[in-house]
Amino acid sequence: MTHDTTAGVDLFAILSVARQKAAGSAERFKSQPRASLRSALVAPPSTNKPAPRWPDWGPSWSFGTISPITTPAWYAGRLLVGTADDRMQAVAENGTKLWSFQTEGRVYSAPTPNGDDVFFGSDDGKLYRVDVDSGILLWEFKTGGKIRSSPALADGKRFAASWDGSLYAVTAEGGKQVWKAPIAPYTRTAPAVSGGRVFIGDESGHMRSFQTADGQAG
Repeated sequence: MTHDTTAGVDLFAILSVARQKAAGSAERFKSQPRASLRSALVAPPSTNKPAPRWPDWGPSWSFGTISPITTPAWYAGRLLVGTADDRMQAVAENGTKLWSFQTEGRVYSAPTPNGDDVFFGSDDGKLYRVDVDSGILLWEFKTGGKIRSSPALADGKRFAASWDGSLYAVTAEGGKQVWKAPIAPYTRTAPAVSGGRVFIGDESGHMRSFQTADGQAG
């Protein structure tokens, strides 16, 4: 068999080299998962110039993780964000990774920082309290379903909805259950607290209200 050539170039040889390079690039991509966080520079509105079609992007930072999937929280000079590789990440203002806390499920629960701590849930069914400076676990509380609800904080308690069909109240210090109240399963909304009551809209389409002290409806 003979190879057709054009201007002295062996096309079969070129294709072979190209395939080898493509295979090598794919393997490197698989072995180094990356994700990016991006900021935007927000300018005051101007009446003299038309609004730009695209935002003026600020700096972006890449770090070795899978896609960020929660609403981030900016707290104590760091960005806190949950990711699809089962972690809560803390990133400094210049993009330096400060710490990474591993759970056993994806972290869709937006972090709720307070004092020296950050509280969040995970698809492993646990509510976590982690030190905001070091990423060290302080306590974990296990429920019967995924927690995609962002925790609410009030009266020395942490409130979060679980996919097991319960709204939980646990102590802030020790992570001990104070009460749980029935809501619709698969609820992912965040509760709100005011005037000694905790409010939540559940997956059944109802708004519910409970007393923060004992979980009684009303």
